[in-house]
Amino acid sequence: MLVIARVLQGVFAAMLVPAGLAVIRQTFPEARLGVAFGIYGMVSSLALIGGPLVGGLIVQAASWHWVFFINVPVAAASILIGIFTIPRATETTNPPWDIPGALTFTLGLVGIIWGIQGVQTSGWSAPTLIPTIAGAVLIVLFLVIESRVKHPMVPLDFFRNRTFSIGVGLLVAAMAAFYAVAFYLLLFLQNVIELDAAQTGLITLCMTGASVVASLAAGAISDKFGVRVTLFIGSAALATAMFLLTTISGTSTAGSVAPALVLVGIGVGFITPAATQAILGATPPERAGVASGIQQSGQQLGSTMGIAVFGSILATIIGAQFLTQLPGAVTEDPAVAQIAESDTVSQNVSTGFGPAAQQHLESALGETLPANQVTPAATSITEAAHTVFISGLHTVFLVAGGLAVLCALLALLVNYRPPRNAEPAAADTSPHEPLDGSGPASPTADVTGGTPASPKRGPESA
Repeated sequence: MLVIARVLQGVFAAMLVPAGLAVIRQTFPEARLGVAFGIYGMVSSLALIGGPLVGGLIVQAASWHWVFFINVPVAAASILIGIFTIPRATETTNPPWDIPGALTFTLGLVGIIWGIQGVQTSGWSAPTLIPTIAGAVLIVLFLVIESRVKHPMVPLDFFRNRTFSIGVGLLVAAMAAFYAVAFYLLLFLQNVIELDAAQTGLITLCMTGASVVASLAAGAISDKFGVRVTLFIGSAALATAMFLLTTISGTSTAGSVAPALVLVGIGVGFITPAATQAILGATPPERAGVASGIQQSGQQLGSTMGIAVFGSILATIIGAQFLTQLPGAVTEDPAVAQIAESDTVSQNVSTGFGPAAQQHLESALGETLPANQVTPAATSITEAAHTVFISGLHTVFLVAGGLAVLCALLALLVNYRPPRNAEPAAADTSPHEPLDGSGPASPTADVTGGTPASPKRGPESA
């Protein structure tokens, strides 16, 4: 029952967030979208900070059940506020669901992510290659379906707009890099330099706190100078952070990692609202619902693919280097070598080989070695594990840094800048950048992604 409820929670959240972004796009004047999306980014960052903190306090004070109960009055209040404050749409349509598109896209992504994540345990072999290739084929089929159906789930004509396409790409890349840090650097902090949970939470506040402040600043900068400047600054900050993280070592401290985490927070805080503004600002308000869905899909895709792809890079490096890092005293003893080469040790190395893994290793070695040889052997294996894990992280952050540099270059190609003085977006009838560059957008485009009211009009803007 709990699993089913969590699935439903995810489904409804997937409906709620894009709708919220669409409301922002339709309610605020185009000249103030930067500030609006900046506030949205700030609130999102605060939720990242406050959610786990409040949840932990609730579990300590009551029980885990209250983590869910506490959301009931919050949801009820949100419904009432929405009823009385969110403007009603004057014209709506109900196009049919794109079931073939939804199925091929979902199954395709599942196959690709399943295959890439499997590399961490099985390497590039049949169990990982087959789902990856099958997923890629399904994604190609999805693109074919979307190009032919009358009411596509993802209108491909949106991507003819350069600003829209770059905005989606930067959002995916930023989320991938962010979660590479959020996931794998936390393993380094807890398992290699052995910070406790409280210390780790405190140091990560540098990242989330910087993101809160940066989100507000990004909105003001975007409205004054355009999203190109904001996206470039965010990408540059993210690239600098990644290259700084390539210098971490087993002697690093929380203080030495903090500046890079602050830069990561600034980078994500600048990129996320600016990319959102680029995506929705390059789309006519009537189609903001579809554009918001693509924005959220890109954000979720980036986080999922970031963990999977960077995890496979890390696992590949560990698999190639770990055994070569073991000293001769370990590899020459068959019993010790068998323990060091076991799947359990390999999996523990991929997560940083923390204190729990070290204790498990000492227990296993104690069954085959004299007591006076257990600690030296365990120390040698642990040092080798930390060495290859850090080496893998260096590669992960180097690749992420290169990706951020590419984002900075792409940001220079963005050509969206909000007008200095604009009427509210809901009443905006000014032409948007056309999808194919042939002329102004149709003002009758359907917010749900359906076809325009008149087939004789020019292409719609995205």
